[in-house]
Order: sequence, then structure tokens, then C-alpha cells
Amino acid sequence: MDWTIEYNEKEKILFVKTSGAGTWDENRKLCKEIFAAARKNRTHRFLVQHSGGIKLSIVEIDRIPDLLEKMDVCAEDRAALVYDPASPGSTMLTFLKNVLYLRSYHLQLFTDIDKAVAWLKSELT
Repeated sequence: MDWTIEYNEKEKILFVKTSGAGTWDENRKLCKEIFAAARKNRTHRFLVQHSGGIKLSIVEIDRIPDLLEKMDVCAEDRAALVYDPASPGSTMLTFLKNVLYLRSYHLQLFTDIDKAVAWLKSELT
């Protein structure tokens, strides 16, 4: 899995683009880089634009809240995930959203990047 991380000063949003279905270790490394960049830029808003499908198992997805807790993710953090619903494994994203919601993490799923940005910006007020 490949990714880029860029902070948009004007929008106050950290933009992450990923491609390819990553392993558990790749996703863990990505999360560490995202939260390090977020803390450096003092933002709690993330937009992840993902392409390439999902290959994490249900058990691995269920472990994600524990990983976030170890990274000191806070209640202010908000993430918007933009994805292609035709991608392999995209139905697992709804499961991920529900797992995170049950642990008080904030993730919204979008198929349109403009709607995702609008949601994140509305959360700033």
C-alpha cells in the first residue's frame, strides 16, 4: 500500500491519499504517520481518499480501536474516508465505521470528496 500525507493550511485538514489494500502492519504504520502529522500541524481533521480495496479481516478491523487508543487519539479527532463502493472489500468499511463508533471514534464514509470536505469543515464550528 502506498500513501501521501499533506496538510492543507487553508482548510485546516490533513489530506491522506492511499492506494492498494494494505496489510495490518502497513495500516498501523500509516496511522502512526497520520497522527504524527496531525499533532505537528495541530489539527484534528483528516480526509483519507482511499483506492484499492480493503483486505483486513474482521478480527483486524476489530483491533483498530485498541491501536488508536495506544496512539492517544482524542475525542476531537474526526476522519472522513472517501472510497469507491465498487472496490473489493468496501463493505468492510461500514463494519469499520460501526466498530469505531462503538468506541467513540468519529469516522464518516463518503463517495464524494467535496461532501467529505464540507462535513469536516462543518465540524470545525
